[in-house]
Amino acid sequence: MRSPRPVWLLLACVISAALGCNRTATTEPFARQDPNVEIEGLAVVMAGTMGQIGMSISDTTARLVGTRPKSLQWARTLADPEARPDELREAMLGLVRYDYARKEPYTDAYAQRARSSPHALVRASALRALNISRDRNAVPLYIELLDDEDAKVRIEAAKALANIPDDSAAGPLLRAAQNPEENLDARLAAIDALRHYEGQESLLGLVGLLESEEFSVTWQARRSLITATGEDHGFDALAWRRALV
Repeated sequence: MRSPRPVWLLLACVISAALGCNRTATTEPFARQDPNVEIEGLAVVMAGTMGQIGMSISDTTARLVGTRPKSLQWARTLADPEARPDELREAMLGLVRYDYARKEPYTDAYAQRARSSPHALVRASALRALNISRDRNAVPLYIELLDDEDAKVRIEAAKALANIPDDSAAGPLLRAAQNPEENLDARLAAIDALRHYEGQESLLGLVGLLESEEFSVTWQARRSLITATGEDHGFDALAWRRALV
């Protein structure tokens, strides 16, 4: 008499079959499809809630596909609280190339790393992964990290708000843009993000930047004003003020 299959093997086969029947093409620029990683991604999530069964699924799916591609290692690294900073950066920026890893629970993991990692490059990489994922749920985090102690993190936060604008970000972005002590690249990223904000305070704040002695600041301010208003008054701050009042 044939012995029954272990429950974890049956679950793995069901998951493998289901994912194999549900692969869809995508036109997103960074998107890639890898069914092996999709299975592993699901296994990582299940491992957190199903304990040993989930871990058995993870091991079994690796045997089913016959290989352990790099992306499987990235999924495990993301879930590892003891992972090294360089490994985490590689894992997040590697995984986010796949469309499935731009959704929960992966975006939740990126947000956790951005908020709590003591390593600036990890926080910056996590914000970049959230930005590529276009995760609107992370807007409060982007705004919070505009005040991060490290300029690399502040730059990534501003870039995220350029792609995922939100009215609540206008004030914090303007403060960063107007701060002469701010890192220049972070200022420019904040000024660029302000192109999405048409409020009078934001627009007049950009006009004030046209009078900066730093040409890169005035140039970016003009570009943002053109985008926000559909007009162009060059670098003439007075002409801009007249047009906006």
